[in-house]
Amino acid sequence: MDLWKALDGLKADVSGDITALQAKIRRLQKANSKIAAEQGAGQTEIKAINKPELSASWKGPRADGFDQSRDAAFKDMEKVFNEDYEEYQTQISAKISELQLQADFLSAQQWALERAEDALNAVDDTLDTAKDKLADVGDQLNSIRKGLFS
Repeated sequence: MDLWKALDGLKADVSGDITALQAKIRRLQKANSKIAAEQGAGQTEIKAINKPELSASWKGPRADGFDQSRDAAFKDMEKVFNEDYEEYQTQISAKISELQLQADFLSAQQWALERAEDALNAVDDTLDTAKDKLADVGDQLNSIRKGLFS
């Protein structure tokens, strides 16, 4: 029956789409975890940029230049490990939420397709029962006809 094939095809498509979305979600969650770990390590490392403190013997333009370079490096790294990484994680989390909504919608479609299949099975069972009853009635009519005309 073409309806059964169409239903099976739709169920397979939806199931495949759900599986693909779940794989994407897992990859993004893994990436987000790696970024969080790298961010934590980076925040620990940037603290070392300003160490050691310059001793009192470090004076003059060379010491000032070194200190300015070190402060600039600290600010750049702090921006990367705080602001940039937070932005990456926010973008990834938003994409995960978007994909999860799509997966939830497809799950609802899958549920509806399963209910449609249940309904078709019920109709099929009802038709089989009606067919059997009609066959019984036909057999009874044939018996009556034979009894009347024999």
